[in-house]
Amino acid sequence: MSANEISFEQDFWEFFAEVLEVNDTDSLTFATKIVDIEEWDSLVLLSFMALASQRFSVQLDGSKIKDATTVGELFNLIFP
Repeated sequence: MSANEISFEQDFWEFFAEVLEVNDTDSLTFATKIVDIEEWDSLVLLSFMALASQRFSVQLDGSKIKDATTVGELFNLIFP
């Protein structure tokens, strides 16, 4: 894994903790199913879109976020 990939992952996990309003995401992996994340709801989805736009300068399609089934799929929306 390259230094850039590690940096992207670190940035993503910090961002994801902020979106979920939790202190850490240590219990989550890219394989974690979104439906298994207690904090995930429609407001968090909107927050994910807005903060991703602000932090990573990406425009995400809400339907693609809604269709994502794992945290890894969310990561790939931001870092394709």
